[in-house]
Amino acid sequence: MRIVAEYRETAVRFDRLAAEESNPILKAHFEQHAAGYRELAVQRARKLGAKSAATFRSSLRGALT
Repeated sequence: MRIVAEYRETAVRFDRLAAEESNPILKAHFEQHAAGYRELAVQRARKLGAKSAATFRSSLRGALT
């Protein structure tokens, strides 16, 4: 599950970049990248047999706070 953790960490980095960005176009791109990495994490976890995608998704949201 190391790759899943890396995807989650990358999503968090993009979320932080988006939060700090004043340019709305760049902010939107960072947010899209973050969402993409979260989705990759969910898909990979599902492929590796995580308990459930819904449980995993809620754990991703918790990582952002």
